[in-house]
Amino acid sequence: MANLFRRKQEKIYKRIDSIATKGRDNILEYTKYIDELIDKGDYAELEQVLYDYYYIDIIDASDVEVIKKKTWDPILFQTTSSFLKKLSNLYKKKGVYQSSFDILTSDPNIIQIGLSQPLSITFSQTGYTQSISFTREEDVVSVNVLNSETYLIQISRADWENDLPINVEILQNINIGTQSSIKTQIPVTHSREYLVKTYERASFLELNYKLDIVKDNIIGQIREIDTYTANAKYYLQNQQYARIIGEVIYYLEVTDINGETTLIAEDDPYLSFDQNLLNRYNLAINILLANI
Repeated sequence: MANLFRRKQEKIYKRIDSIATKGRDNILEYTKYIDELIDKGDYAELEQVLYDYYYIDIIDASDVEVIKKKTWDPILFQTTSSFLKKLSNLYKKKGVYQSSFDILTSDPNIIQIGLSQPLSITFSQTGYTQSISFTREEDVVSVNVLNSETYLIQISRADWENDLPINVEILQNINIGTQSSIKTQIPVTHSREYLVKTYERASFLELNYKLDIVKDNIIGQIREIDTYTANAKYYLQNQQYARIIGEVIYYLEVTDINGETTLIAEDDPYLSFDQNLLNRYNLAINILLANI
């Protein structure tokens, strides 16, 4: 008898899990299944399943409608949908993870390099073209010479307050020959602010730059934007069905570490709602990874 009761419990749990896996919009199927269990006389088994598998106690519930309303959200919270499982696998494959809207890389060695526009000798904005850039390869940060008139680059540790450098300490002087890319002594093990000065020959122009080396594994943000067709209002009471017939679409708004925003709206009518959304996430992650 105990084994029969246990088998019933497992069967009920698997059915509830299957229903919840399809997502929040599947509440109608859940409520119908509750009615079905009660009609079959399996209320005791349902009560035990909710307690054992979801830590939900319905012993004091006043009626069936209360059970339906009060148990659905906790069940959803403890259930991973098939789409989320696929998205989790995609994140693992790409080496990223998500916290709220933020997308973070699992790579502990990622750094972000931020270089200001050219500044004058008084550190005000200028209209000059940028004469240098910085890139990182493994443990080396290199400075790239973009202006052939540049003959000297001076890199200093500095703290920036109110857009002005303080506590300036020279780290490296680089005399430019024929090389266009030179290794620097800037470490990649920690975040740091720098002052970079460039000197040009013929014009005797001296430019300043604020350089930020940031050891931060946030690579951008992804937000879902739900869009409904003109006919969607007729299906709002059953959003699961609306998704199936294409009346609701989730586009993705992607913001990379440079603040650039991209809207991903690709949609293949021959693919399912979940597969199209997964494909959009794949494109979104590729955009973020390309900018680090």
